[in-house]
Amino acid sequence: MKEFLYCIIYFMATGILGFILGRLLPKSWFLYDGFPYRCAKFERGGALYDKMNIHKWQTKLPDMSRLVPWAMPAKNLKTCNSSKLLTMIQETCIAEFIHWMLCITGLGSFFIWQNPFCVLLYLIYVLVFNIPFIIIQRYNRPRLLHLRYILLQREKKKNTKETQDATSYS
Repeated sequence: MKEFLYCIIYFMATGILGFILGRLLPKSWFLYDGFPYRCAKFERGGALYDKMNIHKWQTKLPDMSRLVPWAMPAKNLKTCNSSKLLTMIQETCIAEFIHWMLCITGLGSFFIWQNPFCVLLYLIYVLVFNIPFIIIQRYNRPRLLHLRYILLQREKKKNTKETQDATSYS
């Protein structure tokens, strides 16, 4: 029983350290259009995740931006520009990276508790506390990228119009 509790503490500690690491890592390291963050062909631009009805259950899971709003950028799409959207897209990459790292560091629980039940505990940890969040990031990223494309087009039109207006007054 003591080892079980040590495993739970280990999972919580690595989660906290993972969160801190995610805040410290430079966003520029996470290229949304490169491996492993680029949308894979089998994901069909996020359509795979639509079939999983993620839009129905993703809001029911804890979100770090709601739990620690002082440490996370706001997710307000109504007042968003393409630059803020790029930050949000990079945040999806960071969150995905951290959850994959937690899956890997979670294997350390086998050093704490050498018991067949540790396999079950690890599987629960990965399948309940990490994989759903990875799926959410992979679901949201293509949608945010599409929205960013639309905003970039609008900003480009606005800048072109402002330039034309400025030159017509001179």
